[in-house]
Amino acid sequence: MFVAVRCQPEGSVEETTDLASLGPWLAGAQGRLWVDVASPGVEEMEAVGRSFGFHPLTIEDCLHGGQRPKVEDYDGYLFLVLHAIPQRLEDPCVIEELEELYVFVTPRALVTVHQRENESVSRLRDRIRKEPARLAQSPGFLLHMLGDGVADGVEDRDRLDALAALAGRDAGDDVRAIAEVPGRMEGALAPGDPLDDETRVAVDDDRH
Repeated sequence: MFVAVRCQPEGSVEETTDLASLGPWLAGAQGRLWVDVASPGVEEMEAVGRSFGFHPLTIEDCLHGGQRPKVEDYDGYLFLVLHAIPQRLEDPCVIEELEELYVFVTPRALVTVHQRENESVSRLRDRIRKEPARLAQSPGFLLHMLGDGVADGVEDRDRLDALAALAGRDAGDDVRAIAEVPGRMEGALAPGDPLDDETRVAVDDDRH
């Protein structure tokens, strides 16, 4: 399912589920966008990739899964893979697998991709609907809000460490991936699109 939300410079917010609207939105006014793709099909994901100019390898990662947490620099955007605890568990102490959340950060947009309903994405959607002005902030700031949702899903750090050990990775991988964004964003994005001060402050505060 495809959902796109955009904020125009004057502050108005518009939402669409029509994938054909994405191209004109990107070609139009320089408003901020959030695009969310749940349970993407091949044609749908490839269409999103073409609209933004995403590298085919990142599209394959979103479709095939099995990725470790990471942040990668591409021409004009960053690509992140985050892991989250599933939203619904029959036994809260038994977690058989983690959900993968794929994130693209461009100068104008945050793009999230996931196979199932994701609690951190749902929280971000609710916050934007309640406070549309949030969408007027930078995509990097929206990423910070999304990362808060991933972290808030785990209240017991010991449980997260045990879970991470079972998954064969360090519990801090996702935190480090988000913390790397300020420095790597400036190198990945085109000249004239520096990471803005509000995003740098938000992420720097999260480090301490």
